[in-house]
Amino acid sequence: MEAARSTTGPAPCCRACQHPRASGRTVAVAVTTLESLRREAENGCVTCGIFAPAIQVLISEESKAKHGAKHASDVEETRVNFEFQMSYLGDSLNVSVLPLGLRISFFATEYTPWLRDTLPDLPRGQPIPNSTNSDASVEWTKQQLQQCVASHPSCQISYQGAPLQMPSRILDIGTSHQDDIRLIDSSERRPEPYACLSYCWGRSPFLTTRSNNIGAHRERILWDALPLTFRDTITYVRKLGVRYLWIDSLCIVQDDPEDWRQESSKMATVYQNAYIVIAASKSADAHGGLFSDVDEAYDAHVLPVHVRAPGKDEAREEQVWFRRSPTHFLGPVVPGSRSMAAALPTLSRGWIFQERILGSRILHFGPEELLWECQQLSTCQCTAASKADDTAGMVLSSISWGDDAVQPKSTLSVRSWVARDDRELVRCWHSLVEEYSRLHLTHETDIFPAFSGVTKLFRDASQSTNLAGLWRKSLLTDLLWHVVERKDSSESLHSRYTWGRPRSWRAPTWSWASVSSAVKFIDTSGGLEACCEVQEAGCEAAGMDSTAELAAGFLVLQGNMIPSKLRYSDLPSSDPKPWNLYRIEALRNRVSNVWADVDTSATKGADDMPDGSEVYCFPIGVRRVSGAVECLLLQEVAGEKGEPMGPMICRRLGLVEIPRVPRDGLDEWIDSSRRTCAVKII
Repeated sequence: MEAARSTTGPAPCCRACQHPRASGRTVAVAVTTLESLRREAENGCVTCGIFAPAIQVLISEESKAKHGAKHASDVEETRVNFEFQMSYLGDSLNVSVLPLGLRISFFATEYTPWLRDTLPDLPRGQPIPNSTNSDASVEWTKQQLQQCVASHPSCQISYQGAPLQMPSRILDIGTSHQDDIRLIDSSERRPEPYACLSYCWGRSPFLTTRSNNIGAHRERILWDALPLTFRDTITYVRKLGVRYLWIDSLCIVQDDPEDWRQESSKMATVYQNAYIVIAASKSADAHGGLFSDVDEAYDAHVLPVHVRAPGKDEAREEQVWFRRSPTHFLGPVVPGSRSMAAALPTLSRGWIFQERILGSRILHFGPEELLWECQQLSTCQCTAASKADDTAGMVLSSISWGDDAVQPKSTLSVRSWVARDDRELVRCWHSLVEEYSRLHLTHETDIFPAFSGVTKLFRDASQSTNLAGLWRKSLLTDLLWHVVERKDSSESLHSRYTWGRPRSWRAPTWSWASVSSAVKFIDTSGGLEACCEVQEAGCEAAGMDSTAELAAGFLVLQGNMIPSKLRYSDLPSSDPKPWNLYRIEALRNRVSNVWADVDTSATKGADDMPDGSEVYCFPIGVRRVSGAVECLLLQEVAGEKGEPMGPMICRRLGLVEIPRVPRDGLDEWIDSSRRTCAVKII
């Protein structure tokens, strides 16, 4: 590769590459072509002289690998996107070559004054080892562990030299490949450091502990009987010097409902007390394995830049590195990214979301590199450690985009929650639920068990009572959720979007868990003036754990019922959405937002809703900042008999928001239409 042209000093901002960049290093995107970069390089732009040959190298490699040689004119017209500061980890400079789906990362192994002045967005980085199981990768993991144990106080909350409590059962994997693997009761041993495995079960069967083999597993578990992910994990954990390993499918008796309920209720302490959590993030099932050999396509290239200072004949060499961007999530990810779901399937699973929050230290095995998360640090093998130290421990999302895309992991702890006021706690819980509701569960009834560990911690911090995923202290605010569209990665881009309820009952209709869709909460951070009163609320647990599966739930509110007819919007039947399905006749064409909890145009049975059905708007509260009135959309449940003279029994259908428009007579309309009564929502 030819070196980029030499330079003798700064130049005006280039229209092709947008350099020199402002010293503030703000987020920005620039669109250009390879031809433009080459032309400006010939006109003297130093940075175009860096970018153009680097992009050409990787385009050529990608084209040969996937499409064969491209016509020269096609390459010249290739559209190139520059992305500056688009990572929450700090400086970043990435290029997307759109026709090829190619992402290129630029970095420096060491900063120099010239690099900082010329390419202020350039991050520090390093080449990736050739395998996630290489000696270099194991050494990198040990360094992260040593640094965390020695210098991260917030990561020691659950670990003070030994865990506070070991799981009821755990695997004794020994210290070498010659040792047998056995399932033991923790009461047999004093507490010692242990690891946990976080993985996708998948659809292919694999070895689990059951009533008919638990005795044999206590004697010995055959190596060849284990799926590849388990074998790889045992191999790696032994290299880290850890003797004990917890894997849910082997440490919980899978065909014993009582054992499953009891042990799953302890999930919070199991992951909190783990010395390290190993995450098989790249594998879609237990047979996918932990390790990856890194394809040479991700090899880092170095581009020498010969720099000659003004008035001097001697040139010095600077170095800019570039490579195909590895697949990781240390930064924002476009919502619904199909490539991300395919590359890191664990990030789309509901159980694993909780495991990531609860575990103090998590090591992710990705397709090309290792990624580390703890309370005070998020980093990966391609990132220079000194830069990653500034991240303060991020829980990184595979779906969100914006303020909630990355949150400090240290804020998702009891210590942090206790320090927050009630309003901040409400927003924190809403953010957690919004993210969790976007994820997938193999068994729909796991909606509460898969989140029970987080719920218990939040309960302790908020000193409130959990009610089907809502909280007694903030119950009216928590009721203000609505369904948002979530298209599965397996669906066609043009398929009809449907949303509804789970096949089996799992929550009362006033709970966000009653729908099988992603949800979003109304922003009430400015305060909510209540329009109703909570008279009674309660839930009946299916087992001993009140944060796990439910058997029943109800909510009694005293307030105003505004009767109306429900009409379906005049839209093509092939394109219903949660926000455009219904019209509320009583609103008389007022500006409003109406979200349907269920696509009743496509359902039968209990959720069947003929056009013209009788419904009610039930005002919950008025947002203090905007003045918008937030209402539940209710329908009386036919055939449900309450107590004589008792409240009307209803189910929730959706959420109605009526913005306050000047002189629209909203207050008068509510006063004239309402009738005050108690309503029991089930």
